Amino acid sequence: MQQRYLALIFTLPIAHSSARVRLWRGLKAMGCALLRDGVYLVPESPQQQSSQQPESTDALARLTMWQQEVEQASGSAAVFYLEPTQMASAARLRQLFDRSELYQLLDGRIDQFLNELTAIRTPPDRVLLPQLQKTMRALKRELTTITAIDFFPGPHQQQTMSAAEQVQRLLTELFSDDEPHAVTSAVPVLDRGQYQHRLWATRKRLWVDRIASAWLIRRFIDSHATFLWLDHPDDCPATALGFDFDGAPFSHNGLMVTFETLLASFALRPDPALRRMAALVRYLDTGSPSSAALVAEATGVEIIMTGLRQQFQSNDDQLLQSASALLDALYTAFSPPTTQPEELIDG
Repeated sequence: MQQRYLALIFTLPIAHSSARVRLWRGLKAMGCALLRDGVYLVPESPQQQSSQQPESTDALARLTMWQQEVEQASGSAAVFYLEPTQMASAARLRQLFDRSELYQLLDGRIDQFLNELTAIRTPPDRVLLPQLQKTMRALKRELTTITAIDFFPGPHQQQTMSAAEQVQRLLTELFSDDEPHAVTSAVPVLDRGQYQHRLWATRKRLWVDRIASAWLIRRFIDSHATFLWLDHPDDCPATALGFDFDGAPFSHNGLMVTFETLLASFALRPDPALRRMAALVRYLDTGSPSSAALVAEATGVEIIMTGLRQQFQSNDDQLLQSASALLDALYTAFSPPTTQPEELIDG
């Protein structure tokens, strides 16, 4: 099926310069491309072509909003569907959305930050950590902004995402001596019945992957699980099931974080809500936005998780209890809607 586009065609009085600037900024944030003066395009995604998707009219609604703003500023505007009739024309339109230059600029900043990290002596001075984390967050936000408007992603997107993930891992390893290192091994599917009423152990001072994994264990694997928070992985009792540390039965495996390893181990991957949560957890843990659409949600979750961690910094049990309420809500929000039976109406 030929790629279709939405086009906003408008004219604005010269006197309305402020409206023109607002319009330009808004269309740029959407990822629109300038075809010619007064004509902006944005691809109609496959999701937008399906009326069954709740986000299907998002781009159309936003362009319609800008159309109305133009008209309120005494201009004229209209939104059209545009479909090229020849392959050459289609290729030229697609080229308007090439994001290679944006990725190259970001690659340079990532390389610069990587050089900064590799120059840090070990053990590192923890005074440096807040500023380094701030820089990492800025890089992740910039990558998120680009991927959100990269409508025709190619190898460059994956290359930049991998570079960002590498830098995030290095930063984490620098300041977390016991952070798990990924191994690559087969993940056998286990019988949940053999993992009931068990003691599960992980490193204390929980963060996203460990919080989400503990929630997953208690919610979907072992509803009677008890948890032990370790000062050091070496303190794990032989009778406990360890997770998220080197040598644990459940930890990072290949590109999977511990949450994803648990999904695979207990055949939970078919659940679409858990898969979506897995993408969010991986992004927050490694910096790899495997799903660009989740990044805005991940930002909000990270803020709440950070606040909870600060609130319960000396009590991981309370931290897990409070964070579990958040994860329960996310699971409900990410789950497909259920069809409710129609109510019987008397009379």
